[in-house]
Amino acid sequence: MKRLWWLALAGVLLMAPLACASGGTAPSPEEPVITGKGTVRFVDVEGGCWSIVDEEGRRYEPLNLPDAFRRDGLRVAFKARARSDVASACMVGRIIEILQIEALK
Repeated sequence: MKRLWWLALAGVLLMAPLACASGGTAPSPEEPVITGKGTVRFVDVEGGCWSIVDEEGRRYEPLNLPDAFRRDGLRVAFKARARSDVASACMVGRIIEILQIEALK
């Protein structure tokens, strides 16, 4: 029984990094660049996550949304690279890395 507990603990520790978004690896140059306008949204899941919902209703989860843009309801224009090499516990949309972002009036 003790051995089974250690095996379960080892499995959890090995899988934990996969559940967290991480900007530690470089994106592949083949990943598409996404441009658009949208609204920043705070999603109250897993302790809270930020997302951007574009004008067509597509949802994105930015890895690196600057603090100045972390305002629910803020309209933005953005340019980002899709990141299929990372995972997130929030799962609120396609994971992106912001390349440029500006607030809209």
